[in-house]
Amino acid sequence: MCTNLCKIPSQKFMQDSLGVSVYMSPNFEDMSCEMIFGQQPPEDDPALKQPCFSTKCIAKQDYGVSC
Repeated sequence: MCTNLCKIPSQKFMQDSLGVSVYMSPNFEDMSCEMIFGQQPPEDDPALKQPCFSTKCIAKQDYGVSC
């Protein structure tokens, strides 16, 4: 949920609408997120490799991530 509902759309909005690059680095242990302004998200984002909390994995369908 973090990557599909918040992280990816927020990063895209900040870049496309505001012209500001931001990398959102989620902490899956405490469910917080650090926003690093001025940094592009990495091509091989480790957040997309985290297992899903649901049985249906949209990240797998959209980004080829193993859930």
